[in-house]
Amino acid sequence: MPDARATVRTLIASLAALLWLAVAPAAAQNRPPLPDRLTPEVMAVVYPGAERLGPVEGKTRSIAVYAGEEIAGFIFSTLEVVRAPGYAAYPFDVIAGVTVDGVITGSVVLDHREPHIHNDAHREALLDQYLASQAGYVVDGGQPGRRPDFVEGATISARAMRAAIMDSARFVLQDRLGREPVTEPTLDRESFWPMSFEEMAANGAIARLRLTGADVAALAAAEGIPESALPRPIGNPDQVYSDVVVGLGSAMAIARNLLVPQSAARQLSDRPAGTESIIVGSSGRYGVLGTSYNQAETGYRFDRFRIVQGERVFTFVRDQFVTVNAAGARLQNSGAFFVPTTAGFDPLQPFTLEFMINTTGADGVVRPIVVPLPYALPAAHILLPPPAPIPAYVEAWTEARTDVIILVSALLVLCLIFAFQGFLARHRKAFNLIRTGFLLFTLVWLGWTAGGQLSTVHLINYAMAPLHNFDLGYYLAEPLIVIIAAFTLAGLIVLGRGVFCGWLCPFGALQELLAKLARALRLPQWNPPASWQKRLWLGKYVAAVAVVAASFASPDLAAAAEEVEPFKTAITSFFTRAWPFEVYAIALLLIGLFTERAYCRFLCPLGGTLAALDRMHLVDVLKRRPECGSPCKLCEHSCPVKAIEPSGQIKMAECFQCLDCQVEYYDDHRCPPLAKARKAKERMRTARTKGTAISIPPLVPATARVPT
Repeated sequence: MPDARATVRTLIASLAALLWLAVAPAAAQNRPPLPDRLTPEVMAVVYPGAERLGPVEGKTRSIAVYAGEEIAGFIFSTLEVVRAPGYAAYPFDVIAGVTVDGVITGSVVLDHREPHIHNDAHREALLDQYLASQAGYVVDGGQPGRRPDFVEGATISARAMRAAIMDSARFVLQDRLGREPVTEPTLDRESFWPMSFEEMAANGAIARLRLTGADVAALAAAEGIPESALPRPIGNPDQVYSDVVVGLGSAMAIARNLLVPQSAARQLSDRPAGTESIIVGSSGRYGVLGTSYNQAETGYRFDRFRIVQGERVFTFVRDQFVTVNAAGARLQNSGAFFVPTTAGFDPLQPFTLEFMINTTGADGVVRPIVVPLPYALPAAHILLPPPAPIPAYVEAWTEARTDVIILVSALLVLCLIFAFQGFLARHRKAFNLIRTGFLLFTLVWLGWTAGGQLSTVHLINYAMAPLHNFDLGYYLAEPLIVIIAAFTLAGLIVLGRGVFCGWLCPFGALQELLAKLARALRLPQWNPPASWQKRLWLGKYVAAVAVVAASFASPDLAAAAEEVEPFKTAITSFFTRAWPFEVYAIALLLIGLFTERAYCRFLCPLGGTLAALDRMHLVDVLKRRPECGSPCKLCEHSCPVKAIEPSGQIKMAECFQCLDCQVEYYDDHRCPPLAKARKAKERMRTARTKGTAISIPPLVPATARVPT
């Protein structure tokens, strides 16, 4: 048989060559044209009620949906717009629809290679329900429908598909409707929705100043102006003297609701380029427009109001004005006034209309009574940049904060176990209780509850991501896996592969717990001879190379090769997949009843990858004595995975750090050197009691023998 180390080195070199040679992603997905993918079943979900479809157009390769002769919305494919990947390195194909107003009409996934959903009918059904819940979501709005964790065990994939739908919808609307993306607060000049006069006054779309005769009399008295100096007699004190209204005519919704259609169109068409429009109107005994704008001696200037914004004061002449009519004849006279943008007027900032009741004293001097009418454009008429989408990894970490705390606490406990393993190993019953308890935690909470099963899929996706589209957020998208992967890497460098394989792998924990049960039931145990075992060990390295090679070959081949890992069936899906997958996983577990951790030792590609890297570990904490291997064979026979060679050395690449050998190492009733020393001490105590002298051979101390 060739040297095992040389074989492993050859396999590792082959794996490295595959990684370096794979400088480009796998062949692009060959999908039928978008119209051919829009079957009646797809259309019923994506855009129900669509009357007819247009051709594929635009940079986004989208299809217009018509209602009569007008475009009502668009249908698009995330594969053709953003080509976003999910948890797998290959982009998925989600077909979705969006109205011209930015409302998602429906979505359905047609193709994907998401590892935790592919070939899983249960999760695929959950994904379909989740995507259906996105209907009615307004692009750049809040979070609709179900949360991504509805697709249990595949939250990252669901979140990625939701983000791709929303990003694609934005791009389609910008492409097909010619809408420039809003990058700063901007006046909404195009949108319209019906509002009554009272609604506009209530929501601030217009500002209104209503003065009765009594109000004007009080203002005049406060200024020391006699009522005789007023431009119009007060008359009935309770009747309206002036009812002034002001609103920003540049906002389409305000102009069209405040004015009759012809006037709304006129103020828009007559407005000079580079100007903003302010609509001013009034009713009552004293109007806001007056007559001075028709008089040459006044310079055709309006003398009954002015606009003040900050330090700037804006007055108007006849050339800056068009007559308009208010809807419902609420205003007797009104006009649209145009302010050049070069004058410094900002339509988004508040301004004040200063209404001037021009009084004339006995000396003929005009003294205005100035009444301010503040105006601030409501937020509904301001377009804001879409809020920066919350990065998927931020949302994931926020939602998983409780799980993160539990996992980090468990890892701290594991660190303490390794730090004080010498103390714990001296107490067999306490250690076995701690060991079994931690394995139960790993299986029940980390695996079945939290879905924290690290697999070769994760390592391959991490390795392939830079070859497609590097994104740091991709590596942070699954909090528990990120933490476990980082801890595994640190443990691999410091202690070896056993930190993960022996303590943090849920499927490994399941096998070991079942093996404990099998021994308790006295089921026969079998381990291959040493010569066979060395050959069988190579199986996991071959599996690792095969899975990686398949991943770079094609998505379908990768999905098939990854099924060599039963993790998705036994842990992530908890045996809810198709029967062939369940039979395979159960068969592996049954074999493990008679040969402990057979899958981990001989077939696991993740274990093969970690074992190949094990030689980099820095610290050997498993203690050995010169007697280990010759003449003592205790640890070799008691190692459940046969990772101790006849020489007494520990094969660290095959060791799961279960610490059983350390329990034997410190047991002075089972370890021959310790038992011999203990018996000698007992004889000495007995001799001292009887007064007899006795010599005790020295105990040979442990050496710095390095495990392999």
